[in-house]
Amino acid sequence: MEKPLFPYFTVIAIALLISLAPAHAQAWKSVPAKDIPALKAKAEKGDPAAKAEYAYHSLICLADVPYDQNLIFRYFSESAAKGNMEGIAGLAHCYQFSVGTVMDREKARTLAEKSSKAGHPIGTKIIASLAVTAGNYGGERDWDTWVKLCKESAETGCTSARYNMALIYMDGIEGEPDLEEGVRRLRELHDARSFPLATTWLLNHMGHLPIEKRDSDLYRECYDLTHHYADLGEPEALYTLGRCHQRAGDEQTALAYFFEAAHRGSRKSWELLWLFRSPQDDSVGFRSTLRDMGNLGKRAYETGSRLPRVVTQAGEEYMRHFKRPETQALMPILEKDLLNSLATGNCNAHDVLGELYERADPKLHPEISRPDLAIAHFTYHSNHGWSALSSMASALAFPLYGRKASDEDIARAMVAGEKAGKKGSSKWKGPWWQSLQKKVTPAIKKRYAELKADGYPDSDKYREEAREILVAEGHLE
Repeated sequence: MEKPLFPYFTVIAIALLISLAPAHAQAWKSVPAKDIPALKAKAEKGDPAAKAEYAYHSLICLADVPYDQNLIFRYFSESAAKGNMEGIAGLAHCYQFSVGTVMDREKARTLAEKSSKAGHPIGTKIIASLAVTAGNYGGERDWDTWVKLCKESAETGCTSARYNMALIYMDGIEGEPDLEEGVRRLRELHDARSFPLATTWLLNHMGHLPIEKRDSDLYRECYDLTHHYADLGEPEALYTLGRCHQRAGDEQTALAYFFEAAHRGSRKSWELLWLFRSPQDDSVGFRSTLRDMGNLGKRAYETGSRLPRVVTQAGEEYMRHFKRPETQALMPILEKDLLNSLATGNCNAHDVLGELYERADPKLHPEISRPDLAIAHFTYHSNHGWSALSSMASALAFPLYGRKASDEDIARAMVAGEKAGKKGSSKWKGPWWQSLQKKVTPAIKKRYAELKADGYPDSDKYREEAREILVAEGHLE
C-alpha cells in the first residue's frame, strides 16, 4: 500500500515558506541586502522589518544607500511601533545619537534595554554607550560596563560594536593603550567598506601625523572614500572633510562642510559652528547675531553637546520661548544640565537658572517653579553686568502665573531696573521703566531710596545672603 503524499507536500510547503520568509536583518553586521530597490519598495509599502533594514542601510550608507536622518528616524519609529525589535534597537540609536531627533538618553535607555533583553546586539551596544558617556551628563563614567557590553555585542558581528572595540584598544583595554591593534581593527572595517566612521577616524588620525610618517596610499584611499561617503550625505564624513580643510588653512571651505554636517545632525559640527561664530569680527569664523548664536547653541545642545557655555547659550534661547510645551517639558533636564554647567565655574548659568526657576509652570513643575530661588541666583550674579539685574527687576515687577508683586518687590525692582539701565539695558531705560513707575506709591518710593542707599542688590551684604540660600540648596559649595 502506497504511503499518502500529504506529508511530503507538507514538508515542501514548509520549506517554501521558510525560503520566502524575510531573512533576519543583517545591515547591523554590514551585510547588504541583495536587492536594494526591492528592499526599498517593500519598506515604502509599510513592511516593518524592511523599514528597519533599509534604515540601517541608510544609517551607515551600506551599499551606497544615501544617509537620510529623517527617513532613518521615521522608519525606525514606525517599525518599533509595530513591535519590530530591529526597529526598537535602531530607535534607541536615534535617541542616543540624535539621528533625526533631539537626543533623549532616557528614551534611548528604555528602548535599548528592551531590545537588549530580546537579544539584539545594537541594544546592548547602546547601553554600553550610555554607560561610558554618563560623565558628560551629570553621572559617572562606567568603563567596565562599556568594555564588557561592547565585547558581547562585537562577538555577534555588530559592526558598530567592533568599531567601539577598536577605540577601546586605543584607549587601553587592560592597561597600556594598544594603538597598533586599534588601527588594525579599524583597517578591517575600512577595507571592507562597511562602516564610514572607521574610514573617517583613520583619515583624521593620519591628518594629525607629520607628512613623512603617513601612509600616503592609505591616506589618499581614506580621503577618496570619505569624499564618497560625504557625497552620500554621511555627517561624520562631512565633518571630517571640514577638519581636513581647516588643518590646511581653508576656513571657508571648512565652514561649508561643517554647516552641511550640522544640518545632517553632527553634534561636533554644531559645537564648532558655535565656537566659530563672531558677532564683531568678520575675519574670525563667520559673522553672527546674538540670535544666531542662541540658535547655534540650542542646536548643539539638542544634538548632545554639554559644553558649559553651550548649555547656557541654549538655555537662554529656550527661556525666550518658555511658554512652548516642548520647552516646559524640557525644564527638569535643562535644570540638571545648567547646574552641572554652574559646577564647572560657568557663572553665566546663574542668570539662566534664575529665569528657569521663574518661568517654569507651577502646574507642571511645582518642584522647579521657585521665584525665591530665581531671585537668589540673580542677586548672587548681580555684580556681573546688567543681565542679572534686568532679569531680577522683571521677575520682581512683573511676576508670572498670577503671582502678585508686593510693595517690597516693586521697590526692589526699581533699584535693580535702574542699575540695569545705567549698565546698558535698553529695556530698563525705556518702556519697562515707564510701566514700573505706574505702580509706584510714596511708600514704595521711600523704600526704594532705603534699598538703594543700602547697596541693594549687588553689595556684599545681599550677595552673601543669596549665597547662603544657594549653598543650602546645593547649588554652590
